[in-house]
Formats: sequence, C-alpha cells, structure tokens
Amino acid sequence: MLAEGRQLPYDARHAYFGHDDWAWHAPGLKRIDDATYLRRRILLAFEKAELEQDEAKRRALLTFVVVGGGPTGVEMAGAIAELAKKALAADFRAVDPGSTRVVLVEAGPRLLAPFDPALSEKARLSLVELGVEVHLGQSVTRCDSAGVSLGADRIDAATVILDTAMKINFVIDTHVHADHISAGRALAEAAGAPYVLSADAGVAFPFKGVREGEILPLGNVTAKVLHTPGYTPEHICILVTDHTRGEEPWFVLSGHTLMVGDLGRTELATSAEEGAKQLFRSARRLKELPDDVEVLAGAYAGSVCGRRLSGKPWSTIGFEKRHNQAFMIADEAEFIRFMVSEIPPAPPEAAKVRAANSGVTAEAA
Repeated sequence: MLAEGRQLPYDARHAYFGHDDWAWHAPGLKRIDDATYLRRRILLAFEKAELEQDEAKRRALLTFVVVGGGPTGVEMAGAIAELAKKALAADFRAVDPGSTRVVLVEAGPRLLAPFDPALSEKARLSLVELGVEVHLGQSVTRCDSAGVSLGADRIDAATVILDTAMKINFVIDTHVHADHISAGRALAEAAGAPYVLSADAGVAFPFKGVREGEILPLGNVTAKVLHTPGYTPEHICILVTDHTRGEEPWFVLSGHTLMVGDLGRTELATSAEEGAKQLFRSARRLKELPDDVEVLAGAYAGSVCGRRLSGKPWSTIGFEKRHNQAFMIADEAEFIRFMVSEIPPAPPEAAKVRAANSGVTAEAA
C-alpha cells in the first residue's frame, strides 16, 4: 500500500490480535472460502461427537468458542446456537445438539463497541436467550488445538473462531417475512450497509430495491438477483459466483422458494393457487441451474414455511431434483394441486408480522 509517497506494509489476510500462531487453530471469517470451510468444520464437529465414546472429548467437540464481540462474532455465535438447538435438534442419536456449549469472548466491556450501547445490550440479551455464554471484559491469553485460556480459566473446545472484522456490504432479506420480526433493517443501520429487498416489496421505509438480473458486487464475488415469486410475490433468490475459481455459479441463497426437502408455502401474501402458479415458474428456473450448485435455504426442519423440511442446512440443485417431491413435479396443474392440498397452519399473527416488517400498521395489511 502506498501513502504520501511511502510504502506501508499491508496484510490482506486475517488479524489475529497480535498472535499469528493462532491461525493454525482458530480460523477467521473474511472470504466466502472461509465461510464454507467454517460451515464444514462446524457440522463435522457434530458428526465426530456422534461417534466419540470418550465423554470429555465429546464435550469438547460440542463446545464452540467465538473470540471477538464485533458484528461477525455476534452473528456467528448466534448462528451456531440456532443451528445446534433448532436445525440439528433431531438429527443425531448418540448426542443431543441442544447441549452444545457456545461461548462468546469479548475483551471490552460490551459487545458491538462502535454501536449504540442499547443495541449492544439488546444483542447480548438475544444471545443469552439463545443459550450463548457471553464473557465480557475477558481476553483470550492462549489458543491451541484443544481450546482457549482466559487467564487462569480453561475452556476445552474443538472449534475456535475469531471475529476478524469482516465488513458487511449488504443486508438482504429475500422477502417480507410473516413468521418473525426481521432484524435486517436494524443490522443494516448498525453496519452502515444498504438494506436490500426486491424493488416490488412495497414497504413503507427507505431500502435498496433490486430487480431480476441485478448484480451486487462483492469484489471477486458477485451476487446475482433472481426474482422467484411464489412464497411471496416479491421473493428473490441470490445466485453467488466466485470469479477467482470459475465463471459458473457456486451456490444459491434460495430463501423460502427452494428448501431442503420441499418448496415454500404459497398462501401467506396471495391466494394459494396464484402463489402456486408463480412458484411453479420459479422452481422451473431454479431447475435450470447446474446440478452441482449448492442450495443454502432460509428455513429448515421445525419451520412452518414448508412441509417436509430436512434438518440439513444445505443441499444441491441436482439432489433436490431427484429427491424433493414438490421440486420433481413437471406438470403445472399437478404441481398446483399438490401445493394447495396440504397447507400447514399459518404462523401466529402472520398478517400483523408481515405488516410490521413492511413498516405499515396491521390494519393496512
């Protein structure tokens, strides 16, 4: 890097709090490659715990330590806790994923230090509610292959992850939700990033509206918008390509259009029949993607957004084409009959929740 005619050293890799030797034991998260590696490592920890006979080693495999309470660390700790206690809850026999221990360590007095203190406290309480242990005012003094030390205290953990100050460029909601209050707007405001929705979302607040084919630039990675109505009229998917590896798409963030084991319900924002017609066309578009494109969905087993959802967090287009009953149907009339014949109960107060996420009153919904 050059500054005022002088050459300054610059390292585009991760910063390890002055401990470069930690890199062998604790991955950071800045690139998509890092994210896919971490996902694989986290899921393999559960698989290894299922096979482990030694109780102490099993506990270590089910312990995850996140170092750093910035936006990345807070999001990572919450995501691991939700994965363990919800998505994977029924997927193992020998271990209980609900007993997973997630520890977030922050040397400062509060999480999300650059943000408003009220937001920091809200984030802390949300993590505690998920079962995350939040350690404030404590520093990691040692990190090795068996865990971390916080001064004299030791935490045995097979997985340690560092918050390495990844920048949030976009906060995207694939649709206006009807089953929970989205934190997307609050996260976008806190991160200083655009809040992205379909241009057809019809919400009552400022946002970055995107349309079919629009590209969201992320350096060597591009995120292409696919308009995939059906679950809701404004639903979008995000097709991601890492151009350092090739020009073929890598994975699709499929929201509630295509999930592992099923397609999304169709009656939350329109009639079930009309939604099913739209969803049939959207599913047909996704079938045209290469079979090896990974599917990263927005809901898993336990969600009311589908009927036969798997607890597995990801799949591929090819696997779903062969084994997803709804995705396999090629005839439109048959598809519509299938989708409207077995509609699960609606989320509680779905209209009010969707109205709140739209920024309008429930009476206007």
